[in-house]
Amino acid sequence: MRRTAHEAAATRSALLEAARALFAEQGYEVTTNDQIVDRAGVTQGALYHHFGSKRELFRAVFVAIEVEMDAKVRTAAAEGSTIDEAFLLGCRAVLEHMSQPEYQQIGLADATAVLGMRTWHEIDTSIGLATVEGAVQAMQDAGWATGMPSRPLAVLLFGALTHACISVANAGPDSIDDYLTVVSGLLDALRTADG
Repeated sequence: MRRTAHEAAATRSALLEAARALFAEQGYEVTTNDQIVDRAGVTQGALYHHFGSKRELFRAVFVAIEVEMDAKVRTAAAEGSTIDEAFLLGCRAVLEHMSQPEYQQIGLADATAVLGMRTWHEIDTSIGLATVEGAVQAMQDAGWATGMPSRPLAVLLFGALTHACISVANAGPDSIDDYLTVVSGLLDALRTADG
């Protein structure tokens, strides 16, 4: 009997949820396919049908976490009433998200080892850079740093924020305010820059 699209989506979702919990709890290497399918309540065949391998399932989990983080950043930024406030709220959201134990294990400890640095970077950039580019466009529309090329400016800000997030993950969430103070200073400089 053929599975319906709804049943297939439910199976895929159960695998993602189970794998995400296990990867966060014990890491990629320790987690077995048997543990994943047992927790999801599905068969090994279902895992291979939907993802092909544990590595591909991990990749899908990492993408989901990155998409969630980007959504949190956009939602937080939308609460800002000024460009500065929106950017700082978005920065706080990403710093807080990446300082969570789940992201530290899956996104930082395991993702580069399992997927490789290049793939980790490609996924992270393909999801988050557009958000920073939108922020840079809003800045330039308001007359900030209008003489600077927008794409390189966005890439540099994105890279700095990514590294700040890694540093916060190592130092702990108490360091977030220190990074936001520096970001605020950078925004002051961009507001007055003419290129």
